Amino acid sequence: MPFSSPQVRPYTSAEPHRGLRLRWAMALFAWLISAAAQGAWQSPLTSTEKSNAELIALSKSSSGSTISPRSDIQSPHPLGIQVLLTEPLEQKHSNLSNARLVEVFLFNHHTHSAELRLVDLQTQTVLSAKKLPSIHLPLSTDEIRYSVDAVRSHSDVKARLVQEQSAHTQSADGELMSSLQLRVSIWVPQSTDSETNKRCHLERCALVSVFDAESNSYITEPVVHLKTGEVSLDWAQ
Repeated sequence: MPFSSPQVRPYTSAEPHRGLRLRWAMALFAWLISAAAQGAWQSPLTSTEKSNAELIALSKSSSGSTISPRSDIQSPHPLGIQVLLTEPLEQKHSNLSNARLVEVFLFNHHTHSAELRLVDLQTQTVLSAKKLPSIHLPLSTDEIRYSVDAVRSHSDVKARLVQEQSAHTQSADGELMSSLQLRVSIWVPQSTDSETNKRCHLERCALVSVFDAESNSYITEPVVHLKTGEVSLDWAQ
């Protein structure tokens, strides 16, 4: 029995439509991915937005009242309330995608507590305030300046550094403190084998690393207790 010739389906206009539908589907998929990404992440804050968010966080509470030192504080801390970090909120809910929400991390030196405030830039309000379990957040510019001033004016620190310099150069620089580079970071001790480390587990402290003009590091590394302004030299590495 002879084989029948294969049936050849005639070319119709449906074929290009099928390719067009595929391209539309791919374009739609790409748009959905883009929309999902935009819903999860906001664009970076401008300097104006950052300043406004911090001002709102410092001036208002979640109920709209003004933040101020507690009335029962006899001696307010010179650092007051510090802004430690400001960043746009990662939004995971579509109903928030149109809002401009900012997280502002604060540390209140009057009450020795850290707090996260959620700010809505569009309504100029604080939506929520939450106390944070950890106090070891990055230092603010004012905290760094406070620590540097405490170290530079501390006679025992200066004596240690002059002694250390003399051991290496056989001379002591009378203007040593003004010529040194001080690099300050939050101090999170890994042990409690010294009184300073014990305190800094519970208090906010700054570790000050010392370098000369050639970036040589000094062994002396003072720790500043931000709660009291004290400077310690007994911490264990």
